[in-house]
Amino acid sequence: MPTEARWFVKTSLICLVLASVMGTVQFGWGALFDNAPPHFLRPLHLHLATVGWLINMVFGVALWMFPMPKGATREFRPRYPRGAAVACYLALNLGLALRFVAEPLGSPALGLACGVLQTLGIGLGALILWPRIRAIIPPVSAAIPQKPGP
Repeated sequence: MPTEARWFVKTSLICLVLASVMGTVQFGWGALFDNAPPHFLRPLHLHLATVGWLINMVFGVALWMFPMPKGATREFRPRYPRGAAVACYLALNLGLALRFVAEPLGSPALGLACGVLQTLGIGLGALILWPRIRAIIPPVSAAIPQKPGP
């Protein structure tokens, strides 16, 4: 599994556990405290589950498992541009981390920065994966019907 794919998948699993804990705390808040949970926990939980877990997992598995681009080899032309994958990972996850500062503060400017970083990360991921989405063309011998022998 390529290094960047492992980063995405491991980050995804960490976010899944954190999202589960955060969801449990929200659901059980009334049993622990006399007041309602803070309003910012819901969007944080949502982003942790969707961006943190789901999108990281999708990008990690896609980088690893999607067909190699046409003409790619392990030695001379890699599966994807490594710098773009690192930029995608950083933008997506720095945007997510920044959201944990922006939501409790209620800062629209930080919220915009989070959204821009996450959108940039998602856009980069789509650009990296786009050339790898193609039909598998069967070998010529498999496409030509064989005549039965005598």
